[in-house]
Amino acid sequence: MSITAESERLRKNQLLQESEERFRMMVESLIDYAMYMLDPQGNIASWNAGAARIYGYQSEEIEGQHLSRLYPRLEAEQGKVARELEVAASAGRFESDGWRVRKDGTTFWANVIVTAVHDRRGRLLGFTKVTRDLTERRQTEMELIAAKAAAERASQAKSEFLATMSHELRTPLNSLLILSRLLADNVGENLSPKQVEYAKTIHSSGMDLLSIINDILDLARIESGAHTALNLAMEHFASLTSYVERTFRQIAENRKLRFEITLDAGLPPALFTDGQRLQQIVKNLLSNAFKFTREGGVSLRIAQAHSGWTAGHDRLDASKRVVAIAVSDTGIGIPADKRDIIFEPFQQADGSTSREYGGTGLGLSISRALTRLLGGDLVVSSRVGEGSTFTLYLPLITEAAGSADSPARIAAQVTPREAPGR
Repeated sequence: MSITAESERLRKNQLLQESEERFRMMVESLIDYAMYMLDPQGNIASWNAGAARIYGYQSEEIEGQHLSRLYPRLEAEQGKVARELEVAASAGRFESDGWRVRKDGTTFWANVIVTAVHDRRGRLLGFTKVTRDLTERRQTEMELIAAKAAAERASQAKSEFLATMSHELRTPLNSLLILSRLLADNVGENLSPKQVEYAKTIHSSGMDLLSIINDILDLARIESGAHTALNLAMEHFASLTSYVERTFRQIAENRKLRFEITLDAGLPPALFTDGQRLQQIVKNLLSNAFKFTREGGVSLRIAQAHSGWTAGHDRLDASKRVVAIAVSDTGIGIPADKRDIIFEPFQQADGSTSREYGGTGLGLSISRALTRLLGGDLVVSSRVGEGSTFTLYLPLITEAAGSADSPARIAAQVTPREAPGR
């Protein structure tokens, strides 16, 4: 070998040694990770500053000791350490999370990566091991899990309480309604006009209370997940508009409000949906419209739509056709910063709204939840002092056969979520 070649070899060896020394110093100085070497039998061969900080052992205390010293006693006795090293030796790498033991006997939750080290001939030289202390993260995760479980239990208890109380209230209330109706009818003509009026007031107030109880029951079912069953059939738009006419025409006349119902000519005669739930949503929207409108009018318009729903709505974006059922009024309107909270249970635009106009703030919450069950979207636009428009968007499915975007398929994939109350 020439002097030049020998000099080059020595230079490369020196560079390699310097590189290895820099790497060793870097590893030893790391304090956030425990990084150490094991011999093929699992004895600790090196120990960095991070390992000393995390485990509490100094290098002279732990080097030469077996790795099992860092494991809970039961796991060590059951051969867990040997199994992990066997897997790392055969697969090249092993990663796991588990409890580890510090010098003072306390335990911590760790993420551990074991990597086998082989020479050029494939012979096992030992293992490198990197350990991270995840105790704080695990504690946070456990607290979140516990908090979620507690919230679910509280929600379940609330739903059960609401359902039980509502049923208990409805039983005597039904008797009150029947008796007050009989009194108001005055079949025996033995009551004075004032007494008949009192009976009508009792019956009317009882019906209002029954409506509130039914809303609470609906909310309890939605929150408990019991509201997912849909009675799907072809619902004719003419039936929906007839129902609306019967239910709200007299209210409009009594309040001297315009009331317009428009059914676009280009619509098919019916759509495949749950007619009862659709009527419930439309009734809630119209009830709110009349409640908050003192002059002007209320309108219902049913037409096809090509946009307007919330961006990224998978069901509506994928539907070939969409129907928009819009309820507009010339009422008090909703401030921009309140348009989200009105869809939360028991929420209205502000406290004075409830005091002045009444209501529990459940109607919109229930309506949005039912809308989601039907695979649709409920959107509001409003200007304070000018009125509001609530638009219900639904997939316009005209065949009862379960197409890809049918409510039957949608209901199976949608988890009911709470919606708002105006």
